Order: sequence, then C-alpha cells, then structure tokens
Amino acid sequence: MSELKQQENVPGQNIRNIRMFIMGMLYKYGFQSVRVPSSNELARMFSVTRRTARMALEGLIAEGYLIGKNGVGTYTNPNHGFFLRGQERPPLIGVCMNDGSFFYYDFNGGTLMANMMKTLVSRDCNVYPVMHTPATPEALERELNFARLDGLLLFDPSKSSMEVAKSLKLPCVTMRSGCKELDSVRLDYAPAWQDLFREAADRHRKIVYFRGHNSYLSEPYVAFDKMAKQYHKTVKVSVVISNLNDSVEKINEYLQENTLDDTDVITSWRGTIPFREHCLRRGVFSPSCRIFAEADTIERFREGCGYIHLSSERLTERAAQFLMERLANPERPPRQEYISASLIRP
Repeated sequence: MSELKQQENVPGQNIRNIRMFIMGMLYKYGFQSVRVPSSNELARMFSVTRRTARMALEGLIAEGYLIGKNGVGTYTNPNHGFFLRGQERPPLIGVCMNDGSFFYYDFNGGTLMANMMKTLVSRDCNVYPVMHTPATPEALERELNFARLDGLLLFDPSKSSMEVAKSLKLPCVTMRSGCKELDSVRLDYAPAWQDLFREAADRHRKIVYFRGHNSYLSEPYVAFDKMAKQYHKTVKVSVVISNLNDSVEKINEYLQENTLDDTDVITSWRGTIPFREHCLRRGVFSPSCRIFAEADTIERFREGCGYIHLSSERLTERAAQFLMERLANPERPPRQEYISASLIRP
C-alpha cells in the first residue's frame, strides 16, 4: 500500500474528514437542529469502520456541537451553531494555494494568504483555509465537498485543483494562472521585463535569470524569454536553472566564466539574500550589480535589492470582485484579466 493511501486510512485523518463534513452542516444550517447521518451511514460514506464514525460523533457530542437522542438519532445543537452576523448566512469562501497541500506557509505564501483572507473578510465573507492531507485530487475534492463552500479563490492553482473546481461546479476564481473555463486574474510580466531590458540595452548591462524548476514560474519565464529574443542583439542574457539544493553550485558555475560587473540578477525572493551574501563572501560581488527578486514585496530585504512587484493586493482585490460577481450571477461567462507587474529598482 502506498504511503499516501496509508495516510488516508489512518483513523485520525478519517475522524477529521467526518468532523469537517459535520462542521459544514453546522455552518450551512446555522442555529437549526438537523439530523446528521448515523454512524452506519457515515461509515459507508467515508469507507471507514463504524467504530471510527462513532468516535467522530462522540467527540462532537462531547464538545456540544451535536445532541444524541436515544432511539431517534444525532442532531446538530441549535444552541451551539456558529455565530453568523444577523440572520443571513455570510458566504463561506475557501482560499487555497496550488493544490492546498502545503504543510506551512513561508513569508511570501503567508503574505498572499493573508491578503486573500483580508480581502474576503472586508466583503462580509467568512473564510475557510483549504489545507488538506494527503495531497491528492481526491482528498481536495473531498475536503471542498465536506466544507460546503460557496466559492473558492485559487492562487497558483495546479492542473488537478482546477479540474476539481470545474468538476464540482464551484464558483471559483484563479490567480496568477488559470484556464478558460474559470474566471482568472493573472499577472502581465511584460511591462516589468520591458523596463529591465530597455535599461540594459541603453546602459550596456547583462541580465542573468536564476530560475527554479517549479511549474509556477513558467508564466513569468515565458514573458522573459520573449523579451530576451526581442533584445538578443543588444543584451547578453543568461538563464540558470537551479533549486534550493544546488543553488550555490549553480552560482559558482556561472561565476567561473562570468563576472557580476554591470549585471542585473533576477532570482526568487527566497534566493535574494543568499545570493548576495554568497557573492560577498567570495569577494565577487560588484558595486555595479543589481539584484531583483521576483516577489510580491520584500520590504525586509530591501537593502541593495529591487524587485518585480507582483501587486498581490490588487490581484486578490480584483479576484474577490470577480467571485462576488460570479456568486450573484452564476451564468455569467468566465472572464480573464491581466494586472501589470512593475519593476522596482534598488
């Protein structure tokens, strides 16, 4: 049995799945008392033992969310529903990055998640962070179903997460990448790259792009590659593909044949400071070298660095507006919109 299948079959994960399903019922029905499936029914629904289903129900009864009525069944507790402003239930919107399988969020991911949540809450929505285990399309579909979401914001969606959203017919807006069947708000990197290449051509500067293997970098790189071909006669361009494990090795390989004089270096926000510190330690960093991070904002790394400003606040604000329009008019044709990235110099 695969490791993922083993994870799916552990009792703790199954109890969590049942719990999320019943919490979705509590949210949907507010302070009404409605019957929840019996332990036999839950066991069939979730392909678990009756004992596991009973443990989940007993836990929720002990917490006061459910009431067990002998000979009748188990019901939601009308005195223990979620506090929802007024009598009208606010929309419950899921927020998800990639396929929702992140174990944690780093500085950049945390900033993006916070922006999505803030934008939705300001529009009188409640927020459900999608963060499931294990990372399979089936697990994502199950979680979205159990949560009984009204809509979904997907940042950097994987192909599988977009397929799940389409199959569930869930109102969904994707950000930074997408497909024609879903609303999407994407970034136009061309203006930022245009500024960088035009300046490099005018000032006889070189450009080196340290990019990762990650698929989410494909869209900015396609725009970069197009600009590199346009300026191939006037700007020397190098592209170095690396990851966190071999980044130092790749930097050293590049520096064996190149200097950093009059060079604009583009890297991920995560690699900005390590690149600069490594070059300083080796004594090869040049005062005429500029580093640009591909990031939303790197205020804490600003000293000596510029960045490709991705404007996630504008991105999430527009995506939330699209989603509200989709909730109000489900039959509206999907729309795609681009927001320009900009070049912020050191």
